[in-house]
Amino acid sequence: SSGNNTVVDKYGLDEFEDNYLRTNKFELIFHKFENVSYKVTSLNIPGLSNGVAEFPTMFFQSKIPGDSIIYDDFEISFLIDKKLKNYLLLYHWIKGIGFPESFEQFGEIRDYFGNFDISEPFSNCSIIISDSDYQPIITCELENVFPVTLSGVQLSHKTTEFMNGLQATATFKFNKLNFYYPGTTSKIL
Repeated sequence: SSGNNTVVDKYGLDEFEDNYLRTNKFELIFHKFENVSYKVTSLNIPGLSNGVAEFPTMFFQSKIPGDSIIYDDFEISFLIDKKLKNYLLLYHWIKGIGFPESFEQFGEIRDYFGNFDISEPFSNCSIIISDSDYQPIITCELENVFPVTLSGVQLSHKTTEFMNGLQATATFKFNKLNFYYPGTTSKIL
């Protein structure tokens, strides 16, 4: 067995296949708000970058790898449910982080959404990616997620939203991203 197969076998993969990941087999769960569902129409697994340190030499600017990872934003588009509960959750989450107009609003938000505690503005979330048979193959965990933008909602008689449902988009920041085997706490690398 080649050295490459040893690495592959270590992580439970039998062989590399020529099958490719499907773009429409995923689910999103906010752990803090599991009673509110999001029919996500699109999302991104955020990219990452590493900074670069530069220091001058006598002849040129030398570059070395940096020491801090910077994640891209996490963005979702989702269908708004008929009572706007999923939209209003994000609306009040952002508003609560930015401080409501009165102390009563904290209680109103908590009462409406159950376990919503604005003193803890973060939620972990899972992106569960499935194969073409809807079997989970990998879970992407984002830690300490919080929303920073929420789109408006455009109502119109002239668009296809009447047939397809209204959508909104949201952008989130987070602190850490890890990949796991589904249903386990075993990190992939």
